[in-house]
Amino acid sequence: MAISIDAQYENFEVGDAGLKAALIGLTTFSISLWAKYDGGDRDSDFCVWGPHAADTNGWLFWRDEADTKFGNNNTMSALVDSDRRGVCADGSWNDTDWHHACLTVQAGSATGFHLYIDGVDRVEDQASLSTYTGLGDASVNIRFGDSIPNSGSSWMIGDLDDCRIYNRILTPNEVMSIFTRRGMDDIFNGMLLRYPLQEKAPGQSMDGSSNEVKDSGPYKYDGAAADTGYPTYIESAVLNGMRRRSA
Repeated sequence: MAISIDAQYENFEVGDAGLKAALIGLTTFSISLWAKYDGGDRDSDFCVWGPHAADTNGWLFWRDEADTKFGNNNTMSALVDSDRRGVCADGSWNDTDWHHACLTVQAGSATGFHLYIDGVDRVEDQASLSTYTGLGDASVNIRFGDSIPNSGSSWMIGDLDDCRIYNRILTPNEVMSIFTRRGMDDIFNGMLLRYPLQEKAPGQSMDGSSNEVKDSGPYKYDGAAADTGYPTYIESAVLNGMRRRSA
């Protein structure tokens, strides 16, 4: 299944203090997820940690309607501290189909951004990360599907599935394997978080009840923790040809 986000301010958050502590100071990390953009002339935030601003200590990872730094449109972008940004080729996300999206970040490198769409690195322009020292202290939760703080312009209209965070750089072969094997890749090394998002039948409401959303990795989310935000969602239909591994 996948989570369908189709109304303003819908999102789901990761509030686990242990997970956030494990991210502080990381000089390498990767975010992998499946996303389906349902249209409209707007940015759509996939995964955000920290405020929706150039000085975020975490990251912004989104489908970009119009990149203001490099001028590319209908593409995928990522941003870390002080407006250090990477962007994919112009028009590389210009449809409403399912795609696998992956961001890897390497601090201390002039070419530290890699942005993959369907297993292929499509990064075209990027700011240097040669003086970037890693993730700082982000006091807010990690959010999927909307900006921080909630925005009237960057919330997602679409679907998310199989969302993961790693504490290392995924290799090109690993990213391709995640794409081609559709969730059956067994790439667990360095995985801090995984939401398979598969717990209920299509059309049933996901209301945040205990163990409704299963998370693999050391920092587990049970859907009922006091420090998490989880509004009601409706799951979309099973992805065509996709299989999901139970957590």
